Amino acid sequence: MPLKEITEQSGFDQLSFEDQKAIANLEENFMGLGKQTNASKGAKPISAWSGHSKLGAIAEEAQQFLNQKDEAARAAIAKAISERLGKK
Repeated sequence: MPLKEITEQSGFDQLSFEDQKAIANLEENFMGLGKQTNASKGAKPISAWSGHSKLGAIAEEAQQFLNQKDEAARAAIAKAISERLGKK
């Protein structure tokens, strides 16, 4: 999930900076993209990104895998925000 979207999640702005940083860096949301690929993807959700203009489109199987990983990351982020808000 792009950082821009994370910061727009309900309750995120109510968290401490340390909690915000921890959520932004959740392992479930990490995708090891190369510099060019990450620049191509930008702040778009993975489901809206069709590939790199020079490196080509994302293969169907890879897109499905990335979409599943994105869904899991979104769920983990929502859960982490909720749990941290419950601490307050």
